[in-house]
Amino acid sequence: MIPDFFLVGAPRSGTTALCNYLRTHPEVFVSSPKEPTYFGRDLQPKRYPTLESYLELFCDVGEAVRVGDGSVAYLASEFAAEEIHAFNPQARIMILLRNPVDMVFSLHRKHYLMGIEPCRTLEDALAAESGRLANGTGVPEGVCPKVIALRYRAHYAPQIQRFLDVFPASQVKMFLFDDFQANPARSFGECCHFLGVREDILPKCGPHNVGREVKCASWHEFLTRTPRWGQFLARAVVPFPGLRRRAQRFLLRKNHCEGKPHEMSNELRNQLKREFAPEVTELSKLVGWDLSHWSN
Repeated sequence: MIPDFFLVGAPRSGTTALCNYLRTHPEVFVSSPKEPTYFGRDLQPKRYPTLESYLELFCDVGEAVRVGDGSVAYLASEFAAEEIHAFNPQARIMILLRNPVDMVFSLHRKHYLMGIEPCRTLEDALAAESGRLANGTGVPEGVCPKVIALRYRAHYAPQIQRFLDVFPASQVKMFLFDDFQANPARSFGECCHFLGVREDILPKCGPHNVGREVKCASWHEFLTRTPRWGQFLARAVVPFPGLRRRAQRFLLRKNHCEGKPHEMSNELRNQLKREFAPEVTELSKLVGWDLSHWSN
């Protein structure tokens, strides 16, 4: 079997929780890792660069009748929609949408903890964004600029339109993060109905992607902005780049702990609400929902 449904985003909108719920369904298989990000030729570098390496993720689907890929970066890609359609024109597309202000705040924090966002504050990351998209300024090696470009990823309407341009509306299902968070069992049932699998399966609903914080800020900064002497030492001790990156991710995770999420200042929240208001209006017209509360 090949993937026949794709959970394409938006980021920080419940995609991980939904994929985990789907993994508990006996008729559904979701790839591991959840986000292989094979499609989208503008999403570089690739973890699975060949079709063969990608399809190996789906070689043991068991009794599943639906096979899925949960790569949220596809929504940001200019080419993923048409590539997925060329690969499987019968595929089902699922999109979760979150208030762009909250999404941007949460995504920045995630990227910072992962070590792919060098800017500690959201304000600094937003200020750096134009240079990142224009010429890759300040983008860490091995990171796609579109992935960490926060404003770009918050412009949902043109991203969704790319999928609606190639897939019929009957094959595209959208959910609101707020609805999913308020009643995950109901949203899961809607998802099962959309996929055409049994709807009597109840997921074990629990917390996913709980808030994390950095234990030692100076150690985090050293790991993500390693000085030249540290880079030289790391290359001497671990000569393989891939292994160095895995070691960095391991050390970053060891420096994390559960913590209360930071809160956005009212000033910045109001600024972003005003900035995203035209986008919210455009999105409301596209999907046929009243989303004006996102801008109030």
